[in-house]
Amino acid sequence: MLAELRATGKPIVGSVAGFTTAEYVALAQAYAQAEVQMVELNLSNPMLPCNRHGSCDLAAVDEVLTAVRAIVRTPLAVKLPALSEGAVEDAVESLRRHRIEVFVCNTPQLSTFVPAIGAGLDIIAVGGVSNGKDTQEALGRGAKAVQIGSALMKEGPGVFARIEQELRAERTTHATDA
Repeated sequence: MLAELRATGKPIVGSVAGFTTAEYVALAQAYAQAEVQMVELNLSNPMLPCNRHGSCDLAAVDEVLTAVRAIVRTPLAVKLPALSEGAVEDAVESLRRHRIEVFVCNTPQLSTFVPAIGAGLDIIAVGGVSNGKDTQEALGRGAKAVQIGSALMKEGPGVFARIEQELRAERTTHATDA
């Protein structure tokens, strides 16, 4: 399957979720050995050790990032659950300390994370992005890209052409308004 994906010329991102730090390490290492362009560490699921009981345990996040970064040199993206404003600075510091290249940010938290992160880290907005207007708003608020999940599951791969068309229309409308 990787050969087929590589033939498209698109970057391949392996997304990892585990129940233990050891699982994150093993899965991230397997993707790195498969030579994906990036490994996403999904630490946002409520079943995961760093997000049990509805709040993000940044010590558990740090444990996973330390262990994975010790083994994996492939660029990393990290997806965290929604954080309280008081935890944002600590989370950003952890992302920087572990040399994380991309932060996968809950779309509603863009306005909190973008100023805290600055220019040192790319941000992908995730959650609530299902059309061109949502995409334009996320990009306008500082995201470099958006992640499409639910709309992809509902519509299939054709969703990307639809959103691209709507995004072009949004940009044309905004350019005309300016």
